[in-house]
Amino acid sequence: MSNGELVDTLFYCKDKKGTITFDKLNIEFTGCGWLASNFKSILFLLRNIINGRGYDLLVFHLSIRNIIPILIFKSIFKGKLICKMDLNTESAIKYATCHLQSQTIKYKLMKMMVGLTDIFYIETRRNYDIIKKGIFGLNISEKLKIMPNGVDENLVKVVSQNGGITPRKEKILTIISRFNCEAKAPYRIFDVIEIMSELNISEWTLNIIGKFPESFITDLRKKAVCHNVNIVCEGYNLELKDVYKHLYKSKVFLCLSIEESYCISLVESAVF
Repeated sequence: MSNGELVDTLFYCKDKKGTITFDKLNIEFTGCGWLASNFKSILFLLRNIINGRGYDLLVFHLSIRNIIPILIFKSIFKGKLICKMDLNTESAIKYATCHLQSQTIKYKLMKMMVGLTDIFYIETRRNYDIIKKGIFGLNISEKLKIMPNGVDENLVKVVSQNGGITPRKEKILTIISRFNCEAKAPYRIFDVIEIMSELNISEWTLNIIGKFPESFITDLRKKAVCHNVNIVCEGYNLELKDVYKHLYKSKVFLCLSIEESYCISLVESAVF
């Protein structure tokens, strides 16, 4: 995984399939659900052990969904297992106190994964302080590090034309959200449409970026038509550069999230 060579990388991603090269990563998106993606991860790991490649394994989220590749990795590789936790405060408290409750099979499997993990990265000092004494009954203080989410500075320069031109902001209000996540408060988008209508700003456009079911998008469009509000739904599979472009040209970015571990989209919008 070192020596400046390209690294083969596999990503679980039901909504995206194919390969790209980013920096020194050859990234393959599975295009499959959880079960098929786990099977692909087994083949991926076996192929690389046969080729004699050494790896560290980076997993996103401490989740039972990652247990199969974790167990296989720790069985056949000598590299480190690294977990980027992406943890909100509610989950941090839950992980830190769950050993006081009944110990289910899921609890025991999660505890096993914690024991196998070599390094944990947490995004905020608040959540660091909550879990530093331990999670799932295990002390992780020697494994825990703070790594706040950041912004791709080079990409920002590319999008903003190397900072040499003052952005011509358009009358666009952009929201980044997703469905089936109460903390993201997607249903508040309907309230935004009503407020825009009350303000009589028909020359503005409401730009929605995120993953939503088609029925939700249809309801949004109907609401927008009834309230004479211009709306654009950009979808989910946008590259980061395209997201930055939307933030760059928008006059307003609206964060609807009720709670975030580290609201990266809000930080990114502030850059522009």
